[in-house]
Amino acid sequence: MNYYGTVINDSPTVAGEAAAALTSAEYLAAKFDSDGKIVVCSTAGELPLGLLGAEEGTKAAGDTVS
Repeated sequence: MNYYGTVINDSPTVAGEAAAALTSAEYLAAKFDSDGKIVVCSTAGELPLGLLGAEEGTKAAGDTVS
């Protein structure tokens, strides 16, 4: 797991591997799955890791997402 800081917002950004292909995923809640890969939350009430960024709209399985 990697953490990146920004000049504008000093909140940490977590980067990881997408477990499956993502389409139109920007600003969706995401979490780690049991394999440590990032997936979109699918059940109401799940505890998310955070929100996928604007640049994460379309990614292939295995791509790095943050």
